Amino acid sequence: MSNNLRRIGTALLAAPVVVGGAYLGGWWFAGLVGLIGVLGQRELYLMAHEAGAHPYRVGGYLVGLSVVAVAVQPSLWPAGAILLLVFTVAAPLLLPHEQFLVSFAVTLTGMVYPTALLGSLVVLREVRSPAVADGEAFHLVLMVLLIVWATDVAAYYVGRTWGQRPLAPTISPSKTWEGTLGGIGAAVAVGILLKVALVDVLAWPHVVALIAIGGGVGQVGDLLESTLKRSVGVDDS
Repeated sequence: MSNNLRRIGTALLAAPVVVGGAYLGGWWFAGLVGLIGVLGQRELYLMAHEAGAHPYRVGGYLVGLSVVAVAVQPSLWPAGAILLLVFTVAAPLLLPHEQFLVSFAVTLTGMVYPTALLGSLVVLREVRSPAVADGEAFHLVLMVLLIVWATDVAAYYVGRTWGQRPLAPTISPSKTWEGTLGGIGAAVAVGILLKVALVDVLAWPHVVALIAIGGGVGQVGDLLESTLKRSVGVDDS
């Protein structure tokens, strides 16, 4: 199967599940985000293992999941704090002394990236105020997802079709300036369209900030992932 068909197939399968989970909200969405976060942690820990580190995976998974749980149920924060404290205190016993600092740092990194970052979607879904009801919160999450997806799809296909100038050849030779600009353009178009048609609760400055994050910072995140993979000689993850 070609990489192009694999991308399309993954999108067709994953997008309805993620959007459906976001629509349901609550523990349904938190559980889905937690699962995706743990899978991301697993990939990071496997790459770190290839580089000679020995992250404590179970502790990383538990603390990462607790972050997502706190996002949907803030009253659980003491349990999350205790888990993190227990891991920190027990780390010298749980991790091998060789490469201890690296293994400890990688384990902590996995708790934050990607699990805690993805947990911000749960926080956004659960936000409530006089201006933001349940439906509006879902629309906010949907807006974030669509901006990120549009950026990724446009950057890939514009870069593949018209890309000539490499963006960061030492990190990711396939990424081009043309693809990056195409992704930013898609983020702008989708953000404006959704603001006008669906998301009334956001002021225009907030929409601009969201577009900048989804269209710009999201692509920087792709470069970070490519850097991590290249550092351990992994082609795909």
